[in-house]
Amino acid sequence: MNKAIPLLMLLLLCACSADNEADEQSVWQVTDGISIKLSQAAYAPDVASLDIIFTNNSGEDAMYGYSYAVEKRSGDEWMRLETNENYYFEAAGIILPRHSTSTLTVYTDILKEPLLDPGQYRVVGSTVTVSQSPSMKNGEVYPNYIIEFTVSNATSG
Repeated sequence: MNKAIPLLMLLLLCACSADNEADEQSVWQVTDGISIKLSQAAYAPDVASLDIIFTNNSGEDAMYGYSYAVEKRSGDEWMRLETNENYYFEAAGIILPRHSTSTLTVYTDILKEPLLDPGQYRVVGSTVTVSQSPSMKNGEVYPNYIIEFTVSNATSG
């Protein structure tokens, strides 16, 4: 029997406070016990990378991929930022064992314009699969995850 699962839970990120500690992070709840968040809520325009933290507190193994896209809000729409012509993602599944945490690093130097203007951005990542058995067969597939962040000149680090 299928469980009712929200397709996406998007929470806006708060800017960093003056002491450079991030306020409450945006968390995407994949399913019971599995969540995704960024290591901080706001970044400087010259940010070289962002860390996405995958946490699996469920009793099942999960899997996600390396591929992602970075998008910028333009009015009411999201515009995908172009990547360098010669950049390709490795087509591999990363196993996230039950009761573990893993980090995926998002690099901005893959973008044609790696210096990000101040504004709202998001990372759209590959699907997450949660196994129904240790062999990952017959797993439930969840849609692409989306996690938002802010780029601000007032942010350092």
